[in-house]
Amino acid sequence: MKRFIGLTGIAFAIAVCKLTVAQPVSIPMAQALIDSCFQVADRAKAGQLTQWQEIQPCVEALELELNERERISVLTNMGLVQSYFGDFDAAQSSFDGALSLSNSYPDTYLNRGNLFYLQRNFEAAVQDYNEALRVASKSLDILYLNRGMAYQNLGEFGLAEADFRTALSVRPGWTLVLEKLETLELERNSGAVGR
Repeated sequence: MKRFIGLTGIAFAIAVCKLTVAQPVSIPMAQALIDSCFQVADRAKAGQLTQWQEIQPCVEALELELNERERISVLTNMGLVQSYFGDFDAAQSSFDGALSLSNSYPDTYLNRGNLFYLQRNFEAAVQDYNEALRVASKSLDILYLNRGMAYQNLGEFGLAEADFRTALSVRPGWTLVLEKLETLELERNSGAVGR
């Protein structure tokens, strides 16, 4: 799973998947579509997409008989691209589709939580970050950072601080989290609520 920090400071995850079962189409073709979908999502996170049609490899990959893990990866990456283009309804549909296949992929919860965060639905974001933390075994620093930012925006400064400090315990010296703690303290002292 590749991760990146978006302009808003929330971290996203790009699903990486290698084809593992035989398909009715050639395995190289199927793998090429899955890889292309990953590359589109990777370019979206870098702000390098210019046309909506660039999502086509993801659409074509979903037309194949993919196994569960592959389908979840493609849907998750497709949701990231849809988010990039501001099609939040389609992105949520993609993330929901991935989660309907399995609720044990923390990156899908993380990304749907980020979608809710971008829509300023911080309660739903916290719920998805909680689910991601429930099933995650790695990248806990990112999950605690994102959930802390959602708590901060809800005015739950104590919970935000606890999550930021936990993120720092997992990833000591992380500058972004140290900055978030400073901002949190300023907001706490001024009575302001999040950004």
